Amino acid sequence: MSAARWASPIAVVVALLVGAVPGASAEPTPAGRTYQPPTDGAVLDPFRPPPQPWLAGNRGIEYRTDPGSVLVAIGPGVVAFAGPVAGRLVVSIVHPDGLRSSLTGVAAVSVAVGATVLAGAPVAIAAERVHLGVRRGDAYLDPATLWGTVAGGGHVRLVPRSGPPPSPSPSPSSSPSPRGTSVVRRSLVGSIAMLAW
Repeated sequence: MSAARWASPIAVVVALLVGAVPGASAEPTPAGRTYQPPTDGAVLDPFRPPPQPWLAGNRGIEYRTDPGSVLVAIGPGVVAFAGPVAGRLVVSIVHPDGLRSSLTGVAAVSVAVGATVLAGAPVAIAAERVHLGVRRGDAYLDPATLWGTVAGGGHVRLVPRSGPPPSPSPSPSSSPSPRGTSVVRRSLVGSIAMLAW
């Protein structure tokens, strides 16, 4: 085959790999995995983190909702809690990236603990006002910063391993054997931990 005949297919493959073709995506976002608001109701009170953990603020988003309307999961996950807390109904979902979302003040719960849900799946029936809170561990996050991001899409960070540094490995010239190679490999693997969030 001539070089001209190969140039066009190669250019298309390269363009797709680097994302130069409009509409082409290296990683398509699967339906049901993208974070979204639980309702299209108006925001009454946006996220207002308190300056200190014990002070007043809004650790989520307060929505005005039409009583009886459907509330949906903000992202995929597993229902961790569904029931009353201090006289108010709550639905909590643990998402694949470790976030935990909770809808508080719902009129009725429509999922059971342990159920797996996708983003947009019905989980509760709205009351007049509904509060959405999102946490990573004990830290509250602004839920609105999640809208449109893929759940579990986070990024990987390399961090040093805790403890003493590994002992120096022999240089490849002094130990060309496979055993020397495995020592270097073990030492590299042992000194790096990967965290995903």
